[in-house]
Amino acid sequence: MISLKNIIKLLPQFFLVLSLHAQECDVPFKVHSLFKFDQPETLGLPFAKGLETITIFAPQNGDNKYNHGVVLFPFKGMLYAQWQSSSVDEDSEDTQVFYSRSKNGKDWSKPSALTKKWKYGIKTNGGWWSDGNTLVAYICNWPNNNEGAKEGYTKYITSTNGTHWKSPKPLTE
Repeated sequence: MISLKNIIKLLPQFFLVLSLHAQECDVPFKVHSLFKFDQPETLGLPFAKGLETITIFAPQNGDNKYNHGVVLFPFKGMLYAQWQSSSVDEDSEDTQVFYSRSKNGKDWSKPSALTKKWKYGIKTNGGWWSDGNTLVAYICNWPNNNEGAKEGYTKYITSTNGTHWKSPKPLTE
């Protein structure tokens, strides 16, 4: 008679044999690579017709040099760009959120700050939303935390014209 104790002893061996057998089965299908890695410039993909590169912001002397995470969003006939900006590195202590606007997607306004430098941590961009009448800018707040996991929370600011912003409110309200 097989005891429960013997069954428990045999379970690891059973699962080992089962997993090894499962590895021997024929592969049901094969996915062919979309990319051609021997062509690093294009990966073998064609360029889109009419492709154009537009610069929203080019830092000058005294401007932050690390600008990234651009989020585009349409609002009341204009295109908005939101990004986070630091003097040197991503998420450095001087990180702020900026935005710019354009009527045609090519000519952009001078960047405006959505946040100020925060002595208790950093603020990063969280994107946009709108109901058509009000533009919402999400701001991720990351308090300084030298111990444990990095934890943050989100606030939002609103504008009905895209230039004048109300005070930040917690997302949970």
